[in-house]
Amino acid sequence: MRAGKSGPAESRCARLMESPQDAAASLMRAGKSGPAEARCARFMESPQDAAASLMRAGNSGPAGARFVESYCFPKTARILRSSDFRKVYEAGARIAGPYFAAFCLRVERDSGGPRLGFTAGRAFGRAVKRNRAKRRIREALRVRLPEMASQWDIVVNPRRLVLEASPEQLRREVDRLVSKCANS
Repeated sequence: MRAGKSGPAESRCARLMESPQDAAASLMRAGKSGPAEARCARFMESPQDAAASLMRAGNSGPAGARFVESYCFPKTARILRSSDFRKVYEAGARIAGPYFAAFCLRVERDSGGPRLGFTAGRAFGRAVKRNRAKRRIREALRVRLPEMASQWDIVVNPRRLVLEASPEQLRREVDRLVSKCANS
């Protein structure tokens, strides 16, 4: 982009960077994928998949957005302290798979749901790859969060293969993790 010039491609790119939901709705309204979408692809994995996901969820985009509480990943569902991570690593059952290794620990708690934690070390790759892998697994688990028993703390370590996995493959692997945690 030249200094002082802002064309339609740049304004579309700015809209895409605001939020994935806004970007997906914008792409669906535009009905095309142009140079702005290509430049901004690093901010979202697949604009069409994001838009399709929003449409399936019943969210029509920023104008008539209906955000349901179950679509968020609340802080109460996260493992945040390093001491909690350490407990799960040391005392939890390890469940290995092609896309991630998970540690499940049964914890007695009165209220709330299961808690999830995600870790990816520097050996995984640069921060962009680490964060993308964690986002993909977090979303697959977030969808299953209401179905999981509340007594679990789960820490997930993604593997590099998760970056190439399809959403369907990730969903199957998460289903396997949830069933193994319930049986252990």
